[in-house]
This record gives sequence, structure tokens and C-alpha cells, in this order.
Amino acid sequence: MPGVTHTFVVFSYNRGVYLRNCVSSIERLAPQSHVMLVDDCSDDQATREIVEQISQRHQLVTPADDPSANKHGGLYPNMQQAFDALPDNHLFTYLQEDMQLVRPWSALDSDRLQQFFESDENNGFLYNNFLKGHDEKRYRQILDYRDDSDTYVRNDAEGGRGLYYSDIFTSRTDRLRSVNWQFQRSEWANDAQAARCFNRMGFMASPISMFLPSVPAHRNRQRTWAMRKAESASRSGFYPIQSLSLSETDKFMQRDKSILPVAEQFLKTDPPAPTLPWEYGPFQSQRWFKRLHQLQTRLSSVVSRS
Repeated sequence: MPGVTHTFVVFSYNRGVYLRNCVSSIERLAPQSHVMLVDDCSDDQATREIVEQISQRHQLVTPADDPSANKHGGLYPNMQQAFDALPDNHLFTYLQEDMQLVRPWSALDSDRLQQFFESDENNGFLYNNFLKGHDEKRYRQILDYRDDSDTYVRNDAEGGRGLYYSDIFTSRTDRLRSVNWQFQRSEWANDAQAARCFNRMGFMASPISMFLPSVPAHRNRQRTWAMRKAESASRSGFYPIQSLSLSETDKFMQRDKSILPVAEQFLKTDPPAPTLPWEYGPFQSQRWFKRLHQLQTRLSSVVSRS
């Protein structure tokens, strides 16, 4: 990737429609960036066809490229494999296929990212997503704006996941390699590792990406009757986010930073719109269905062992 200073790494498994939307958003909004697709050996035929199409235009990495990996690498081994494949002194952003870029990427964004990492050698991770409306009240209490790096930083003392690290982030390869960073097998373990190595994670004041709302459950989740009902009740489906225009982006970036970047306040989806505030799992507002799903899952496990 000669001359390219930034890479978007997209992690994928069996959700081809979402993957195509994610990569398309990068191609439209950040055409100067490099794209690396890490597909965890998808076995859905439609997804495999989309992966093949994308691989004609962008770099494809799979667990099969690593002789020490299993057929499915799993998220964190895949994150490590992608990190090892990136060049030195390089900015990179990790995304998942149910996300997308939501506004144009510019040279100013690159400059601000570099400013964040150069302002303090202990800055390791920067969260690049909009904030979820469900968490707005809490974020108003715990986020402080820092003008010198154009970021927010958490001020809470109780700790917990997301204080130093998130699976969705932007970083720099030289910064992580300087501490011999190795991705651990859970977000909690990575957060603990980051706490030993770096400052608290920054939050982009003008983020570039967001999860799509109301995405159906996937991967190894058992699709019980309760889960299907919860997805129906929460109107789970495919809701691509409309990209901000150049003028909307400029207004957003120049706003008073006391106005937090909450997704529902600045972003819209293609119609039909999902319910507000946006949900990011079928059980988020369907707790009765969640308890029933857990009961059905346990009963199924007992039956399978008998």
C-alpha cells in the first residue's frame, strides 16, 4: 500500500449484505484509504460471492492465511492477524461488517488523528463511533472535552469495560508495537492490557462511523422462538445509514462540542426508519423475551446432553 497512510480493516462472517454496505461506504466516503477485509471463512454462499467480489478490489485476509489458525480464527486472533499484516507507522481503524462510515473522510481527519497520537505518547486507542442514544444521559456525566486533541475522555473512576479499550477503534501501528501489543481473547482482557500500557481511550469529537441499528442476531446464537419474536417486536432488519453531505459534515465538525455526537441526533437511516432510540440487539428493550430465550437455550442444552 505505497503512499497510503490509513487502512480500514473490516471483520466479516456470513453477513454479506451488511459487508457490502460497509465496504461501499468506505469506497464512497474515504476513497483515498486502503481497505483490508478479514473474513472468518464465511460458509454462506451469498456472503462468499460478495467476499470474492470485494477481494477483486481490496486486500483479503482469512484464517487460512495463517498456518497456526483454525478454520475459524475468532475475532481476536483475526484482529491480531490483521494487525501483523499492517505496515509500520500506519494509522488504522477496525470496523465490523454491521457498521459503516457515515460522513466524508478528509485530510483534516488524518491530521486530527495524528494530532491525538502525537500529543501524548501514551495515547493508544481512539473510539471512532457515534454514541448510542440509550447511553446519552450517562455519557453526559462521564465525558469531558479536550480541545488540544479534539476528543472526549471519560472522567469516571469506577472503571469497567471501555475505559481504555474498545473493539471498535483507531490506532497507530508503531504505538501498539512499541508496547509489544498482542490481542487477548476478550474485550475485558484487552481493556486491562491497555490500562497497563496507555492513557484512557479517547472518543472522537466528530466520529466517522456507526453501527447499523436493529441488526438481527448472528453467528452462533441459537435462534429460539423467543429470539425470533424479539426480532419481530424490535423490527430487526437492514437499515443503512444515510451519509452526511459535505455541508452537513462541516456543520457537524464545527458544532459546540458540549453537544455530544449522539447518533440519533445527527444520523438518519434509509426508510422505513427503525424505532427511536436505536436498538442494537433484539433483547435491548425486550427483556421478557431475553429471559425466555435463556430458558429455551438451557432446556435445549439439557435435552441434547440426555
